Formats: sequence, structure tokens, C-alpha cells
Amino acid sequence: MSERTQVVSDMYAAFERRDVAAVLRGLDADIRLAKTSMLPWGGTYRGTAGAASFFQKLTTSVETTIIAEELIEAGETVVAVARTRGRVRSNDVRFDVRAVHVWTIRDGRVAAIEFYTDTPAMLAAMEQAPTGD
Repeated sequence: MSERTQVVSDMYAAFERRDVAAVLRGLDADIRLAKTSMLPWGGTYRGTAGAASFFQKLTTSVETTIIAEELIEAGETVVAVARTRGRVRSNDVRFDVRAVHVWTIRDGRVAAIEFYTDTPAMLAAMEQAPTGD
């Protein structure tokens, strides 16, 4: 595993542990995160404070695990072909959607992340009526 793919693997492991401090330590101070604004946690976030805001909005909306199925390195970019699995907190609906994350790694730190998710599938899970007993 190269240094860049190791950085990405370490970030997923920290997220899996819900270790936000470790995630934030792995980010460049000028990090740029981007996610479609169609989702409640979407938008463009800059800096570690922006990244912290992104993760707070994400974890408030969904409980999720990322399964990176393949990491493809191209220069300073690492593309993760993944699945995101979990549940929507507002309605307890479970989801399992495809995702691609494009990471830019510079000097051993994450400089940028672009998150691409099967947005129609995620929106469908979020819009379902709450499950109940």
C-alpha cells in the first residue's frame, strides 16, 4: 500500500471508530470538502472548522459506515470506490448505496475530498415514512 492510499485507509478507520479528532488531525488546515447540496450535510466546506461542521451535519442526519472496496491511486489523487451503509436517524430506514470519494493527498495530509454518492437512492431512504412498531 502506498503512502497516499494508507492515508485514505487510516481516515476511513478513524471515521469507523468515530474518532473525529483523528480525522481532523489528518486534514490539511486548508482542506476543501465537497458534497452535493441536495443532501442535508451537502455543500462545500473549507478548513478544519468547515470539515468539523460537515461531519457534525453528516452524523446528525445518518449513522453510516463506509466500506472502501477499491482504492485507485493516480498521482496525488486516490479514488475510493465504496459503499455507504447505515440508517437515517429521522426515520430509522436502512440504506446501502454506492459511493465514490476522490481524495487529494499532499505531504501526507488530506488537502481535498469530493464525495459522490448515489444521491437518488439516499434521498429515497431519507424520504421514506418513519418505521415503527
